[in-house]
Amino acid sequence: MSATICLISIIIHIFSLFLIVKNWGLKSLSHPGLFFIGLWLVSTVSEWYLVYLDYTPTPYPEYIDELNVLSGYTSLCFAFASFFGRKYNNHEFLVKIVSDINKFVRFIHVMLFATIVNFVYSGATFSFAQNRMNLVSDLNHIGKSYTFFDSIVSIIVSPLVFYNIAMGKELSVRLLYNSKRFSYLAMIEPLILTIISSLSIGGRNPIIKTLKEYILGFGLGVNKRVNKSNLRKILIILSLTILLFSGFSTIVSQERNELTGVNVKEYDSKLASFSSGIMEYMSCHYWGYQLRRTDFSSGDRKTYGVATFYGLADLSIPFSSTIGIKGNLWTLLGIDYDPLEVYKSQVDGFYTTSSIYSLLVKDFGVEVSFFVILFMVFITQKIFISLFRFPKTTAISLIPYICVFIYWSSSNFSSGFTSMQPLLIGALMFDLLQNNYIKNKR
Repeated sequence: MSATICLISIIIHIFSLFLIVKNWGLKSLSHPGLFFIGLWLVSTVSEWYLVYLDYTPTPYPEYIDELNVLSGYTSLCFAFASFFGRKYNNHEFLVKIVSDINKFVRFIHVMLFATIVNFVYSGATFSFAQNRMNLVSDLNHIGKSYTFFDSIVSIIVSPLVFYNIAMGKELSVRLLYNSKRFSYLAMIEPLILTIISSLSIGGRNPIIKTLKEYILGFGLGVNKRVNKSNLRKILIILSLTILLFSGFSTIVSQERNELTGVNVKEYDSKLASFSSGIMEYMSCHYWGYQLRRTDFSSGDRKTYGVATFYGLADLSIPFSSTIGIKGNLWTLLGIDYDPLEVYKSQVDGFYTTSSIYSLLVKDFGVEVSFFVILFMVFITQKIFISLFRFPKTTAISLIPYICVFIYWSSSNFSSGFTSMQPLLIGALMFDLLQNNYIKNKR
């Protein structure tokens, strides 16, 4: 690994972060580019530090450099794209998807109840590490056909992303402008639901996903100038959130190591030790990328966008897997691609996470990926600006924005665009329960 390339990449991330915040102020909390840059800044610093201590494997260090170049380039694209549409920074976000408060709150209770029932039904314990070990000890769960119960629970909680965003916005309006449409308990209920769900699988990703969606929603609620007192309040909340998740991540990581008998690494300072969990969590994809560049993402057999955009056409008949019918829109188009091919192959490191760049290189090769990234970043900026130009009064109208947000904000945890089907089902449930389509026509 080149320390020079790593340092240049870190400087680019910091510079790009500064430009986005300068151009969009607190509204940048809802900008997908802010999340991308923040994730990769922490990720790059963490990888550099862990490599320096020889605490992380580097089988192919040249691919670490390649990944740092790709991520740094993407940050630059976001930085320059952020200049487009700056005139809308003085406008309000036109996002108002909650039209019936009573029905909105009642269904949160239904989702929470379904999550608790699923927790008990799955036989989960109150140990993140034990639940994780139970899950990964038998990898036959990967790609399995879901039972009818699994499908029902999945459908019930599918609107969660919209609840997270809506409650994040309400929290912002409550703290900054003293609106009292919801109690604080109601505003954190989706987060409680996520913690239970995360505990049941022994993973951290559901929690960080929900926190990002809360922050996104918080940004959508910032529609007026914020005084210094409120700005200080926002910075304190964000700092506490980061610190709490860092501590939580470290505790979970250490619990897993103790349960599996892995030696706990010793760090050279208390701060590094406290942050060890988040550093390892945020940088583990580097190892995955190095391995995948030698097999599935070598670029020898290009898939020309199918791998990256697979989720956008991952549509099938509801409950089809329960009755033994497999296939989706890609199958109907005659395209044979299995997004779980790496897991099923059981090649070295098949279980580790990877980043969006694994599939981009698989699809287009390294050189063409630079042009694809530029195009995707500017499409993302256009979608972001649409939040100011066109009213979003239904959950389904937010789907393009949520797709690009999830893609970039989870870019070092997942590889391609999220599956469209759960989003569509969740959006339809969210809207139909509140009669959004009828009310918005009046």
